[in-house]
Amino acid sequence: MMERTAINSIIISPMGTEDLADVIKLGSAVPQFDTGTSSQKFFSLSTLMGMIKSKNCIMLVVKKENHVIGFMITSIQPDTKDAYMHSIFVREDYRNQGIGSQMMEQTLSVLESQKDDCNHVFGLVRIENKNMLSIMSKYGFAHGNGFYYIDMMLPRKSSN
Repeated sequence: MMERTAINSIIISPMGTEDLADVIKLGSAVPQFDTGTSSQKFFSLSTLMGMIKSKNCIMLVVKKENHVIGFMITSIQPDTKDAYMHSIFVREDYRNQGIGSQMMEQTLSVLESQKDDCNHVFGLVRIENKNMLSIMSKYGFAHGNGFYYIDMMLPRKSSN
């Protein structure tokens, strides 16, 4: 179970439905989350609502004075025992204070406690996002090959 953590009047806690509008607003404005495809850039309200209710998602939010200043979204894929880190974000004016590291630590601790359900963690980082690549290296993540992001919305549309 995730607990609330306080760092210099900043609270990290599980994401609640009351946080979703702020999370969507912040996430939709992050250029690094843009995949370069025509798909929606960030999660919809209904998707985030489902993720909050899921036992297979770790959703953290960071608040200062009841304002959302960051979040981290991770989902566990039980059939493969993989965890996918969808996104981690801290508002620029709150970076370099250990907030992202605290969210990462909490998420990894939860995943490690579920070792029967998860034994592998992965995510996507843009090649040019050197700061995030550096942070991930600090946590022991290996950098793999560069890939193209590909996606398709279902159901497929007929090409006729």
